[in-house]
Amino acid sequence: MLNVFAQPAKTCLAGWSVNGDNTNEPACWKKHPDEVIQLYPALPILTGDAVYTLRPLLEVIYQYHRDFANSLVL
Repeated sequence: MLNVFAQPAKTCLAGWSVNGDNTNEPACWKKHPDEVIQLYPALPILTGDAVYTLRPLLEVIYQYHRDFANSLVL
C-alpha cells in the first residue's frame, strides 16, 4: 500500500494498492503524483524514505515544482 500522509495533521490524504500493479511503492507513486497535486496544490514539500531519492522519482516530484526531503533527516 502506498499512502500519502499529512504528518503534522496525522491524516492520510490518499492511498493506492500496489498489488494490482505488480509493482512497489516508488513505481506506484510515479503513476499518481498528479492526483495528489490536484487534490492538495498547496503541498510544497514531499517526504519519504531513502528509496524516494532515486533520480527518476525526484524528477517526477520536481516536474510539479515541489521539493523533497528525506524523512530520515527530518
